[in-house]
Amino acid sequence: MTDLAALPYRLGACVGSGGGGEVFAAWDGDDRRVALKVAFGADDQTAARFAREIANAGLLPPRFFPRVHDHGRLADGRPWLAMEWLGGGTLGQRLDAAPWSVAATAEIGAAVARALAAAHAVGVVHRDVKPDNVMFRADGAVVLVDLGLARADDDPASSATRCAGTPVAMAPEQVLGEAITPATDLYALGALLYRLRAGRDPFAGSALEVQLAHLGQTPAPLPVSAEPGAAALAALIGELLRKRPGDRPASAAAVAARLRALAPRRGLARLGRVAVALAALATLSLAPARDAALAPAAPVAIRPAVPRPNQPWVMTDAGDYTLRASWSAAARAGGTLRVTVELWDADGRPLGLGATAGALRDPTGQVTALAGRALGSLELPLRKAGDYVLTVFAPDGDLTMAVTIPVGHRPNS
Repeated sequence: MTDLAALPYRLGACVGSGGGGEVFAAWDGDDRRVALKVAFGADDQTAARFAREIANAGLLPPRFFPRVHDHGRLADGRPWLAMEWLGGGTLGQRLDAAPWSVAATAEIGAAVARALAAAHAVGVVHRDVKPDNVMFRADGAVVLVDLGLARADDDPASSATRCAGTPVAMAPEQVLGEAITPATDLYALGALLYRLRAGRDPFAGSALEVQLAHLGQTPAPLPVSAEPGAAALAALIGELLRKRPGDRPASAAAVAARLRALAPRRGLARLGRVAVALAALATLSLAPARDAALAPAAPVAIRPAVPRPNQPWVMTDAGDYTLRASWSAAARAGGTLRVTVELWDADGRPLGLGATAGALRDPTGQVTALAGRALGSLELPLRKAGDYVLTVFAPDGDLTMAVTIPVGHRPNS
């Protein structure tokens, strides 16, 4: 504890401990609460794991993964890092022997799958997806933690050279020390979903017995249920737990889409929040909501993407949805801006725009909120030259596209 006292944090209670270290509640000089993670050992392998966790955190979106605020080594050589405090506890703390409903299982599973999709998109495989590594922010948002075992594609140790992970969720290739791929995380997700639906892990026994079961046994069938979606969820879990990586679903994004379809209420709630945001914009401006442009609101604080020169379109993909926005080239002040937005699901099927939302910020900072259907074919007056920022929200409110559209001066006649 003497070494910890030298850190620029006010130390609180130990809130967790594992094989590699312990986590303390702590507060920095600004009275911000953080999770202070301190290793037990000072050896090179421990230091490398912490360094890997820090490097991976820098690659991954903070929406799905904890933010790392600071890090270093104690006087005795033990590495430490200060992370975002997650006030909602772990999924493991919420588990008992009772099976979870289809909707609740699908909702948690979809959130974890989306986090995995974000990691896989930047070449990171988590390798240790389990209930204790699924945490919640105070607002209930799901966060995937413990990136010490995660590997990036360019990591020279990205292929497994030893059996690493948690036995109850280890894919066969992980048990065998073979190459680790995104499909490895999907197997672990399958084990997690099985645990939620069955109230027990797929296999029981000692660590070695469980690892051997992953290699050659099939889990007991999930309990029969008359709940809507139960058969579809059971089928997906079975696909995720297939022994050969190539037989599992194609991607975490595809899995997330299937799970979200089994938890429609959550999606509708998010759609409702988008609608409420649009209504709030209209209320603040004392203007009625409608399918065309709504009234001005506060500027959108989003860092926009910049299209390539002479490319009047931009596309973004976040797994569940792909958005494409295109606009009239060579737009000039005094004229109109014609914008078209297109939306596809993870399987490439076009989707309607009725549940989307958008906003256009002009060079003065004034924002016009846009209702979904208007985005399909939109014309807006351009009163001033400069950069206009178009922001589009996907149906669940998760995926945001922000793009800068340059508007030139009107030529002198």
